[in-house]
Amino acid sequence: MVKMKINKLFFGILPAFALLVSNAILFAEIGKGAVPSSFEKLSSAYTVSYGDQRAPIHMTEYFSFSCPKCLEFIRMDFPAIQSKYIDTGKVFWTFHPDPADILTLQLIVCFERLDNQEKQSFIEKLAGEMRLRPFKKACFKMQEEMNTLGKPIPMLHDLSFLEKTEAFNRAYTYLKQTDVPSELPTVEVNGKVYQEFPSREWIDNTLIDLKSGATKRRSE
Repeated sequence: MVKMKINKLFFGILPAFALLVSNAILFAEIGKGAVPSSFEKLSSAYTVSYGDQRAPIHMTEYFSFSCPKCLEFIRMDFPAIQSKYIDTGKVFWTFHPDPADILTLQLIVCFERLDNQEKQSFIEKLAGEMRLRPFKKACFKMQEEMNTLGKPIPMLHDLSFLEKTEAFNRAYTYLKQTDVPSELPTVEVNGKVYQEFPSREWIDNTLIDLKSGATKRRSE
C-alpha cells in the first residue's frame, strides 16, 4: 500500500504565494514503525475532533483535501471507526489538516470561523461532494457551505486574500518544521506517528495490539 506524498518544498525556497499552487502529488513507498511526534501541531481552531477527550486512546490523522486517499478514508472508512471506537468512548479522534496545498489552506481558513460540530459537518459533506466535483470547483463548494452556515468568505478563492489570513501564518509556521508528516494520510496514536498506511484493518489491528499491551502491563 502506498501513501500520497505532497511536495512541500515551497517554504523557504519559493515565494510564499507558491504554496497556493504547489499541490503536486507524488507516490512513495514507505517503511514501517512508529516514532514519537516532536513537532508542534496546529491549534484546535484548525482541526476537527470526535469523541471524549478522556478516552484512553488518542488518534490523529494528518490529511490533505488534495489527497484522494484521505477523502476516501473520511467518506468510506471513518463512519465505521466512529461507530466502533469513538462513539463507545474508546478513542478520541482528531483530523489534522496538512495545509501544504491550496484546498487544505482554504479549508483551515473556513475552520477558523466554525465551531467543532460545524467543522465535523463541513468536512464530512465536502469529502462526499469532492468525489463528484473536479478539485478546481471545490473552493466554490466550500463557499456555498460557508454561505449556508451564515459565515460567508467571498474572497476564499483569492490568493492575495489567503496570504493575509492568520491561517496562512499558522500554516507557514507548521510546515516549516522539518519533522511534520510528509506522507499522507498518516496516523498518530497516543503521541507516536506510525508509518504504515492507516487502512481500517490496520487501525483495528493497532487498537487490538494496544489493548493487549495494556492488559499485559496490568497483569505484571
